[in-house]
Amino acid sequence: MLKNIRIDIIAGLTLAIIVLPQAIAFSTTLAGVPPEYGIYSAIWGVLFAALLNPSSSFLGGPNSTMAAVIGFTLLPLAPQFSDAYIGYMLVLIFIAALFQLIFYIIKPLSKIFDLIPESVTNGVITGIGCFLIYKSFAALAGLPINTQVHWPLIIAWHTFLSMLEIGNLYAIQIGLITFMFGILAQHVPILKVWSMLIALLAGTLYSEFLIFQYGNENILIEQVGRLSIDIISPSLPTFDRGSMPEIISLIPGAITLAFIGGFQTITAMRYVSRTQGEFHNVRDGLRADALSNCLLPFISALPSCGSYNRMSALQQMGSKTKVSAFVSVIALFSFSYFFIDVLKLIPIPALAAIIVLVGLNMIHWKTLTMHLHSKVETLSFLTSFMAIHIFGLFGAVIAGSIVSLLHFLWLRLHPKMRDKGDTIFMHDTMTYASLPELEKKIKEMRHTGVQCITLDTTKVTFVDNEAKRFIALFQEKGGKVIRTRDKNKNFKSRGKEV
Repeated sequence: MLKNIRIDIIAGLTLAIIVLPQAIAFSTTLAGVPPEYGIYSAIWGVLFAALLNPSSSFLGGPNSTMAAVIGFTLLPLAPQFSDAYIGYMLVLIFIAALFQLIFYIIKPLSKIFDLIPESVTNGVITGIGCFLIYKSFAALAGLPINTQVHWPLIIAWHTFLSMLEIGNLYAIQIGLITFMFGILAQHVPILKVWSMLIALLAGTLYSEFLIFQYGNENILIEQVGRLSIDIISPSLPTFDRGSMPEIISLIPGAITLAFIGGFQTITAMRYVSRTQGEFHNVRDGLRADALSNCLLPFISALPSCGSYNRMSALQQMGSKTKVSAFVSVIALFSFSYFFIDVLKLIPIPALAAIIVLVGLNMIHWKTLTMHLHSKVETLSFLTSFMAIHIFGLFGAVIAGSIVSLLHFLWLRLHPKMRDKGDTIFMHDTMTYASLPELEKKIKEMRHTGVQCITLDTTKVTFVDNEAKRFIALFQEKGGKVIRTRDKNKNFKSRGKEV
């Protein structure tokens, strides 16, 4: 018992140290709001998830993808860090929480998350990873952020050129130091969990060295600066008649935010179920997300969702109870409160480098190659990936899902089948829409002289009523059908003979 408590305390302290630099980076560099919003999300989001989700291993908190969605959605509406921008952000989070609540209350809607194929999800995540990288170019070079446009690839290219031509060399140095220390730490197993903290610490120390050597009035390094942490910081979303056109324009972004958060929570809960061998109702995760995100806009916090990486880290450290989450909350508030003067010294270029590291971690070569074996998966992956840079995040989900729907319909109209000798081997599904192709294949085989045709359905997972009637008629006319149970009998008899 005491050993388990000790493990949970160590895991909670480690989690607090890991999430602190991420929370600050997500809020300032991605979401475009003061660092307090990320810190409050890391405190209250984790606490609400621990209280509302029945899973003992589930862990919520701020998320890089959701922070990127916020920045992507609000960029055209108002300058980042402004009061108007923050007000719209709180509205966006609240509307997204209402959509998540609708997904939970209307049970069939929660099945939508199961219909989004993995190729679309990975295309979106990979695209967001690229977005995080080129979104960080301006802050990495000490340049002002363009708040008038989205960030398509052409803008990223011009920003990169500007970084090379007029970028602050001292800011670029800080970013590169941060980035290199992060990469090195990620390749040392014992330091991998601490890589973000090590990188941020290296960048901050180098920044302080430059400021001491040359003076900040000469090198112009932007730092976190103003930071104030209280137990609760009340806030109010901007709901007024004059802002209704802007609020209505936030709805697509809110739906995207709800989808992204819900999908990541469900993925994280499925990971817990697989690794622990316990069943967890994923709808409980949707409910916890919805309720906590309804509250977070009123206490100055970014939205929260399940974190696969942090849950994995806790499991690797042996933590199996909610004690670690509660310890993390207390420790994170203590770190933020007592070391607030140190946090103010963190340079913005170092935070931008942290986001670049997060973006690179979202791009997995194994994930890319996994979808290259199927033409349709490749198409849906590339469609959702490119759509992010053309139509935005909401457009990417829609475009990728349309491709996947067309693929689904194509499979229904063109079933997977092959013939060998006098046998037709069917795969996956048999539906009314696929029967014309099957009838065409039977006709072709009979034209070649095959009269007694065998239909092997052992690989078929679903047969609709019309296809069942077709199979019965096929047997009446002398055709032979091999079903799964027939094949199993053959296997059994062979086993007895042996």
